[in-house]
Amino acid sequence: MKYNQDRDLLPSLRALYKRGGPYQKAAKTVEMVIGRIASGCQDPFEGIALTKHGENRVPKCRKYDLAGFCRLLTVVDDDFCYLLYAGSHDDCEKWLERNRGFAPVVDTKGRLIKATKSDDNLDPKTRVQGSSDYSYGKLYKKLAEADFDFLVESLPRGIVRRIEEFESISDEDEIVEIAKAIEDRERSVAIHDIFVLLRQGNLKAAQTRMLLFRGEVAPPKPETEIKHGEDLRTIPTDSPQYAELFKHFVQIRWGCLSEAVRDNHAASRARQQFGPEAFKEFQALAERLGIC
Repeated sequence: MKYNQDRDLLPSLRALYKRGGPYQKAAKTVEMVIGRIASGCQDPFEGIALTKHGENRVPKCRKYDLAGFCRLLTVVDDDFCYLLYAGSHDDCEKWLERNRGFAPVVDTKGRLIKATKSDDNLDPKTRVQGSSDYSYGKLYKKLAEADFDFLVESLPRGIVRRIEEFESISDEDEIVEIAKAIEDRERSVAIHDIFVLLRQGNLKAAQTRMLLFRGEVAPPKPETEIKHGEDLRTIPTDSPQYAELFKHFVQIRWGCLSEAVRDNHAASRARQQFGPEAFKEFQALAERLGIC
């Protein structure tokens, strides 16, 4: 099994740890899982119960029970496991809503990135959806001309005209209606997802979804050699030191030691204990993840 973490995982653990009590205990349980992974444990989730309720907004999602009625959200797909987020029930619900259709893919450079994809039936309980950003202009003009032409290729001109009318103020149900009128399921779902994401103002996610439709990114295979991406990073399975540094960043750098002088002292101790190079490497990781 190859393990990866979402960029949201560390900040979510930071928030839990700072709340103390059972929330801190929940964060420490996830730290333990990271430690087991980094030490090459065959079953890092041993002893941690799955929740009784499934999850369909994120395909192949597994939710684990943590202290304080918290949850750890993961996805297991083939030979890959993704640790996504940890938080209270309400915080996890918000994360799942924001990340409907989570689909990890590998780009042409071998980097692991996040894409978004609804199910083929556009089920309202699971399909990609979200609020409008109320920006100005036709949504299709936010796409490269070649991408839009590829997206609507072979569609009847009447349907293309209706797609060209979509704006951020268009009702999401209008996008669903047009998508469901398209017989080609793959194209139908792609058009739905891309225009719902454009309606939200999420151009980056819409462009990644376009790449998925073009076949320029694809889900990783067990034999795939992957590199760190902007949103997803691999967790080593042969580095106990990684687990210790991870714990330092959760518990000390952003934990209860909130005073700057004590925080600096903790950082200094970590450098001495693990060496400046190892500490610098992990600090760079945290900065790239946007949490430092």
